[in-house]
Amino acid sequence: MDRGKPAVKKCPTVCQIGRVTPVTTLRVLATSARHLVQRSSGVSRTRTPSNGAKRGGAARRVALTRDLYAHAMNSANGRTLIAVRHAKSSWDHDVDDHDRPLSGRGRRDADALGRLLVQRALSPDLVLCSTAARTRETWERAHAVGATAGEVRLVRGIYQAWVPELVRLVRQTPDDISTVLLLGHSPGIPDLVEHVCVRTDSADWAHLDQKYPTSGMAVITLLGPWRDLGNSSAHLTSFTIPRG
Repeated sequence: MDRGKPAVKKCPTVCQIGRVTPVTTLRVLATSARHLVQRSSGVSRTRTPSNGAKRGGAARRVALTRDLYAHAMNSANGRTLIAVRHAKSSWDHDVDDHDRPLSGRGRRDADALGRLLVQRALSPDLVLCSTAARTRETWERAHAVGATAGEVRLVRGIYQAWVPELVRLVRQTPDDISTVLLLGHSPGIPDLVEHVCVRTDSADWAHLDQKYPTSGMAVITLLGPWRDLGNSSAHLTSFTIPRG
């Protein structure tokens, strides 16, 4: 495996990300969303809402969750790591493993990943992407449907990397970068999330424990600088499997 200097590719669209006050814990996110929903809906805790109120409440919760994601993502002091496993690849081509493209389902799932990033206002300052064809195609398709990043770097070392290598790579991120999307492979990506995050009994952890399939996306909040990844507190904010 080539351990040389990572290849660099500029993303066609550069997203300038603002800086706002950070939301640093999952509890704050959940509590803020719950309180905002209660205030905006005007429904008391003891009153059973109508079907129309339930639908309106669900729509408000979606909008509030999106806004809170954007609020946390754009913080000046917080760090967010988005760990993505590439979309499903094809085995129908007689090529080296590194060069296998996405399958038909993989292309649809990569599109769904891009739409999810847009929906949640997740716009990384930096994408660290494996040089494998299936990872590059995953990001290219996500970008084609609207996902944006400040910069995209193709890193040969992510291909077949284990947790220590991935941790070392992310720790090299400059302090002025608040959000990184790491796009790689199994078992490296799933094992990284297990290694760096504080385990809880949340629904996201239960979902992740079942399986971390292709196109799986974990959003991780770091409470310290990049250089402390693996040594300081990090929390699994969400785990999602986009499907097209």
